[in-house]
Amino acid sequence: MRELAKALVQASALARVRERERERERVWVWVWVKVSAQVLVQVQVQASVLVQAQAQEQEQEQEQEQEQEQEQEQEQEQEQEQEQEQVQVQVLVCHRCSCPDPPTRRTARIARGSHLASTTCSDSCGPGKSPSFRAMHTSR
Repeated sequence: MRELAKALVQASALARVRERERERERVWVWVWVKVSAQVLVQVQVQASVLVQAQAQEQEQEQEQEQEQEQEQEQEQEQEQEQEQEQVQVQVLVCHRCSCPDPPTRRTARIARGSHLASTTCSDSCGPGKSPSFRAMHTSR
């Protein structure tokens, strides 16, 4: 009987020890789940912030590229306008050459601000002659 009582006490004590171990395991599992959930939430938040930052960076890069393209287009347009302003094409008629030939037409590119008299008439007017010019029409 004593042995039976002793065996029951030992079995009861062993059952309590096992129950405590199971409770400890449940607590650890619960802690692990809670901590894992918090870490997962933090990782998701960080990933979300990172994705947003990358998206903003890409948008800024695209905006900068578009601005650069627009600036280049504007510069090209300005250069073309400047070239058109700097060069005029005039059709000139040599009308005071003492030549047997009729007055000759000549197209000359004349930079803005230069004088017509600096352009020479056709060679058929001869050396030593000082022809004058008259602009028939001007085009750009």
